[in-house]
Amino acid sequence: MPSPFRCQTLLRCFLLAGIFGCTMASGRDHLVTDYGATGDGVTLNTLPLQRAIDQAHAAGGGRVVLPSGRFLTGTIHLRTGVTLHLARGCVLLGSPRLADYERGYWPGLVLARGQHAIAIEGEGEIDGQGPEVAADSRRIFHAGRLLDFFPGLRPGERIFAGSGTGIDLWIDPHAMQAAGTLAARVAPRSRDDVATWRVDEFVRPQLIEFWECRDVRVEDVRLRNAANWVQAYRDCDDVSIRRIRVESTSYWNNDGLDLANCRRVRVTDCDINAADDGICLKTHPAGDSRPCEDITIERCRIRSSASAVKLGTASHTDFRRIRVEDLEVHDTYRSVVALESVDGGALEDITVRRVKARNTGNAFFLRVGARVPGRPPGRIRNVVLSDFDVEIPSGRPDTGYAHAGPPLKIPTNLIPASIVGLPDSVIRQVTLRNMRLTYGGGADRARAELPWTNLERIPDLRSDYPEFSMFGELPAWGIFLRHAQGVRMEGVALRLAGPDFRPALVADRISDLDLSGLRVESHGEEPVIVLADVTGERVDGLQLPVHAPHRIVQTASGAVLP
Repeated sequence: MPSPFRCQTLLRCFLLAGIFGCTMASGRDHLVTDYGATGDGVTLNTLPLQRAIDQAHAAGGGRVVLPSGRFLTGTIHLRTGVTLHLARGCVLLGSPRLADYERGYWPGLVLARGQHAIAIEGEGEIDGQGPEVAADSRRIFHAGRLLDFFPGLRPGERIFAGSGTGIDLWIDPHAMQAAGTLAARVAPRSRDDVATWRVDEFVRPQLIEFWECRDVRVEDVRLRNAANWVQAYRDCDDVSIRRIRVESTSYWNNDGLDLANCRRVRVTDCDINAADDGICLKTHPAGDSRPCEDITIERCRIRSSASAVKLGTASHTDFRRIRVEDLEVHDTYRSVVALESVDGGALEDITVRRVKARNTGNAFFLRVGARVPGRPPGRIRNVVLSDFDVEIPSGRPDTGYAHAGPPLKIPTNLIPASIVGLPDSVIRQVTLRNMRLTYGGGADRARAELPWTNLERIPDLRSDYPEFSMFGELPAWGIFLRHAQGVRMEGVALRLAGPDFRPALVADRISDLDLSGLRVESHGEEPVIVLADVTGERVDGLQLPVHAPHRIVQTASGAVLP
């Protein structure tokens, strides 16, 4: 009969396995060099690495250990009960040849589908050799060998090719090649702009893709140089990602971490430097239409050529109970926080607090859109953004990226934090609490001007791709609100570090607006606050500059308030 101590130990291990994906202590180590792997950076080790993983799985679980060295490989598949342990000094090196990769949802270096109790750990790194893979993709495309992007795919087989709108999501590459339409799908940008030419995401390999897995753990490893998204967790449950370091700015679409239709995830103490979104939650239309819910992101540091933390753009099903805390952001082109429901899903019960951001393009961007024809717009409600300290410079904030976001389509002055819904789907119940937003100023009427008296010139852009600059020039320097109900400000301070002629805040077609906790420390030539067709407003307790020429203009009645 087992001792009480052993029973308690086993119970703890089972509990930890359910939460953090721990493999059982009884599994032995499998050293990859015992299976014929060579860490010389030249020998392709796909087969010996897979043999070690398969043997560990067959033995009931264990660690597959990669010692110090550079282990070149194509796609390997992680199996149930197996931990991939990268020792200090180890580099798992992705092959530069697309022919060496297999597809999961998309191609990937480390793939798993339908597995449980899997992990990647250790002080080593995974390097995807993104520039070399990109060069191979260009060679394949220009040689006209388009089916080489789909090694092993048989005629008649269909693959998932993306989550956009207005296009077929599942395609038959062989049929498209015969019809002469495959090239335009594989590289839709190839003829638009030589500077941004690349083959599309669905044919480029990620470093990690776990699909329909549970009890997943990834910790301590360094992830570098992806040719696509760095890591994607799709339809996964009970995921723990801790203390990882992402350095991937070598190619386009290098999202640092993507969670698609996942449940019960914790992301903690991670450092991410990505040439696209830092941490991105998505809900794709494929699969069983699962939500993305019960996600916690804590103590992460992010640099991004797009947005630091984004929910969307893909938003076909719901996002619920998402909590982000203790976020540090720097040198980020778009938004610190972007909440985007544009494909019909709902974003609700979202909390983001304790955020410090320097050198970023935008503090927050909340957007409801309607990209899917015939489907009602998305919805956003019950959002709390609190304890923000954000500085927005007068110049472009993301210098130093080889593959940065495109320049704005039209000249603009600094773009304010924005909450923008639609007439038939207003954003509801948003609290902004304990915020200090400092803008660099430098606005120039000769660069761009959209007077606050002409708000009808701002289109709703129902079906456009959402991003903070989508409306171009806006008539406020601090915060712009449109089509929302129940926006409340508590301890919000807006400040200019340089001149700006525009109002600090413009609210257009808003109901139940509470500005009593707003403090504006700077003013320009225009009224400090403009309320256009606002009902149910509360403005007592406002702290506004004493010497401003006009303090509040309420356009519905034409009255100028004291």
